[in-house]
Amino acid sequence: MQHFGFLLSLVMAGGLVSPAMSQDASQPAVTAPETAQEQAPEVLIVDFNRSFNESILGQRILESFVAEGDAIAAENRKIEAELIEEEQALTLRRLEMDAQSFQPLANAFDQKVQTLRAAQDAKERSFTSRRDNAPRQFLQMVYPLMEQLMKDQGAKMVLDRRFVIVMDGAVDVTDQAIALINANVTQTPAGTDTTGADQN
Repeated sequence: MQHFGFLLSLVMAGGLVSPAMSQDASQPAVTAPETAQEQAPEVLIVDFNRSFNESILGQRILESFVAEGDAIAAENRKIEAELIEEEQALTLRRLEMDAQSFQPLANAFDQKVQTLRAAQDAKERSFTSRRDNAPRQFLQMVYPLMEQLMKDQGAKMVLDRRFVIVMDGAVDVTDQAIALINANVTQTPAGTDTTGADQN
């Protein structure tokens, strides 16, 4: 009993501690890795509609379509005015000609009207198709930059905001995407894109 009491007093006084019960003061305490907060998101979200509307490239594309649409409308008004003038001239000539002589002139005018109308309709359809497809072409142009943004952020995927129902706002990198596009892509008035224009 006396030996037991002596050993117990040593333990209580810190004089006898087993390796399992002690820790070297020179070794830092082992803590759980803080990967939960520092880990990069695997998925990034970009609002490509906003990127298209707010980036310099997107705005220039939109401006080019506005200018082209205005030009087509002005051309249509000019053609309409010329046809009205020509029709009025034919009406006056009709008073001086017999029906048989006038008919070829009337037929030629009708054919001219139909040909011009078909050409302008085709031009407008082409314009509308290209305008509607502009956001998709924009995405193709900036695809390498989105890939670069994904790699820089350590993510594995970039999704369009339109296809996301619920998300954490921290994964929305639209502002970064717009800044990256503005810094790397411009477009000439002729519609040719130039990458790396700001990199000297």
